Amino acid sequence: MNGIDNPVRFTGNSSLYAILDKANLYSYTAKIHEKENRMKNIFSLDSPVIRFLNITADLILLNLLWILCCIPVITIGASTTAMYCVTLNMQESKGTIIKNFFTAFRQNFRQATILWLIFGAAGAFLVIDYAILYSTDFTGKALVFVLFALAVVFYLMTLTCVFPLAARFENTTKNMIRNAFQIAVGHFFQIIIMTVFNLLPVIIFLFKPGYVLYIGFVCLLIAVSFIAFINSQQFTRIFAGLKTTGKEETPE
Repeated sequence: MNGIDNPVRFTGNSSLYAILDKANLYSYTAKIHEKENRMKNIFSLDSPVIRFLNITADLILLNLLWILCCIPVITIGASTTAMYCVTLNMQESKGTIIKNFFTAFRQNFRQATILWLIFGAAGAFLVIDYAILYSTDFTGKALVFVLFALAVVFYLMTLTCVFPLAARFENTTKNMIRNAFQIAVGHFFQIIIMTVFNLLPVIIFLFKPGYVLYIGFVCLLIAVSFIAFINSQQFTRIFAGLKTTGKEETPE
């Protein structure tokens, strides 16, 4: 008809475009919700990021407590035992840092101090022996040095085990030392790795003495408690085996 425009006719393609637009809108909305949920998961209390930050903060606090309680020197054994008590409990998410530390420090003070004095005296004896061996010439010196090196290795391995053992079990001091040595021998490769890990700051200093300030800063901040935390993961498995076999339950 003249003067009248032809009406617009909707075809099947127009309906298809409308459906596609709605699908794109739903997809975009779903992506927004997915991103929001992902952000919520990242900052939730159970997320790996928050757990990592919480553990880091706990280890910094624990490192500070260990350093402060080591200042009198004679309390190094009690402080180390208390630190391992906390890090072993952290594997099972038990208790709070400050309360657990000072409770363990007080409960284990006497035995841990005796153990520290014994191992301190033994270490001093080994240092004197080394000075004598180094400055003296005699037949078979190489063989004596090999035996001396083995004695130092097992001394350090036993020292690695004795304070975590005191933190977890009750026993006489004599049996505590004997059982620490038996654990060092029975789990040789695990303990030797932990012993090297304990000595890592010293090893780095010997090979990179220029990094002494950085090493000191890291040790003051978190290094000691971090090493104890990593070692405690292995000790938890070792001690679980001891409980299963009935060892360390009571003094012999």
